[in-house]
Amino acid sequence: MKPSLLFVALFLAAGSTQAAFLPGDAAKGKAIVDKQCMSCHDSSVYTRSNRRVQSVEGLIGQVNGCVRQTSVKLDREQINDVVKYLDQTYYHFK
Repeated sequence: MKPSLLFVALFLAAGSTQAAFLPGDAAKGKAIVDKQCMSCHDSSVYTRSNRRVQSVEGLIGQVNGCVRQTSVKLDREQINDVVKYLDQTYYHFK
């Protein structure tokens, strides 16, 4: 197998373990979630049995969607912080 194909195969096989390598600072993400996100909803949105988010990619998309729908202005680094915090605290996609 060519080295590039081996890398792709290993990456795909890793699946959700890629969440372990998420960029961001969970402590900063918690501060953002507490200040910004909890003004619209409580933590039950992350823990309900029928939650929409089923993957790291879905979590990133949901956070970006919330940012677009609100007047909250977050840069890429802050979004990474929020995703990292939510994954470590609620989703555990690792």
